[in-house]
Amino acid sequence: MDAFALERYGKRVLHLALRWVLDRPGGGRGFWGAKRPDQLEAIDQVLGWNFDASAMQSIDAIIKETVLDRVGPEYLTTARRAA
Repeated sequence: MDAFALERYGKRVLHLALRWVLDRPGGGRGFWGAKRPDQLEAIDQVLGWNFDASAMQSIDAIIKETVLDRVGPEYLTTARRAA
């Protein structure tokens, strides 16, 4: 996902993930759990662009291929997976 985000949009996977949430059918809302003001800076990288249908299909294919269990370790943070 990191490579896709960088190659296709020049963005980090963090920006791609939030944009994906916002662009999903029925989505349109994303909550940002910032604890410090500097953590809000990433939001600027999410605004002003959208995914086209081809990008959404590519992202969905990557997710389908790599996430085998939606409640398993693939959805946990790196620190949690290491524990």
